[in-house]
Amino acid sequence: MTRKEKGHWEEPSDPMIWAPEGRLFVDRTARLIGLGTFLLGIALLLTVFYGAYQFFGSLEHSVGSALQERSGGQAVRQLVRDLIGISLAFVMAWVSSLIAGRGIHLYQASVRHK
Repeated sequence: MTRKEKGHWEEPSDPMIWAPEGRLFVDRTARLIGLGTFLLGIALLLTVFYGAYQFFGSLEHSVGSALQERSGGQAVRQLVRDLIGISLAFVMAWVSSLIAGRGIHLYQASVRHK
């Protein structure tokens, strides 16, 4: 009887790992790319959150000063700028979450069943 017939299996060469009990193949390169993509998405989300925190901190002062010190046209322009900033923060957060989600999918796709 050979080692293979007795249930003793040898791992194939990198980047694949083989788990004999479940016959799973894990691609290390794909797993690292997925993890890196996920971490990039999380870093972008943190950047967006920090920027939004700073923006909303200054928003209260800018709206208050725009209403008190400026004419109607200037106040409207300031309001439009603030709404554009809020919209951009929303879009950046959405894109960052898509990138993080794609990283999770790549990480999960690195495991294949034989």
